[in-house]
Amino acid sequence: VFSGFNGSRKIEAEDVQNILTNTTINEEKPGIILGKYTGTTNLALNRPYTKSIPSYLEYYVWYPDTNNALLTNGDYTNYTGWASWGTNVTFIVDIVVDLGMSKEFSKVRCHTGASWPTRYTADKVEIYTSDDNINFTFQETGIAAPLYQRTSSWLDVEFTPVNARYVKFKLSKKIIGDNLLVEEIEVYGTEGYTSGSVETSCI
Repeated sequence: VFSGFNGSRKIEAEDVQNILTNTTINEEKPGIILGKYTGTTNLALNRPYTKSIPSYLEYYVWYPDTNNALLTNGDYTNYTGWASWGTNVTFIVDIVVDLGMSKEFSKVRCHTGASWPTRYTADKVEIYTSDDNINFTFQETGIAAPLYQRTSSWLDVEFTPVNARYVKFKLSKKIIGDNLLVEEIEVYGTEGYTSGSVETSCI
């Protein structure tokens, strides 16, 4: 008896290899192989997304977010994904990525601030998940170090594994003199495999 895939389909050879790579034996019940969640695949790579407000940079033709693709294209070295503009305000933007189907994951990452972590990075990111893109469930909040003590532009957030299709990144920053730049968002899980169990028997 096999469980661990969303929907029903024929189990292929690569599925078996994936199971063997991502499993541990339950020593108390040797006939049961337990799924070991590794979260090594960026499920958001090249996936579509929406933004609650447009980027300030989109008003300039030389900084377009072409086809809403820059935030999930795997390249965090650009700073053309999303940017705020203003002073003495708190900017909040919701970026919702569509994974295409419900998948299991337990870690997300976002790269903000380009190459200036002490200036243009987000203060925090709240993570929400949904299967219908309407009703979202809060998962966890990632809070950055005080602005001028930040040494990395990456903000990692981990939580209990969850299955969902849509992942909302609610990024916020208190704008005093520096703006918020967002370059990349990532969602880590195991493609085509969710934690479950496989009952085995010895021959």
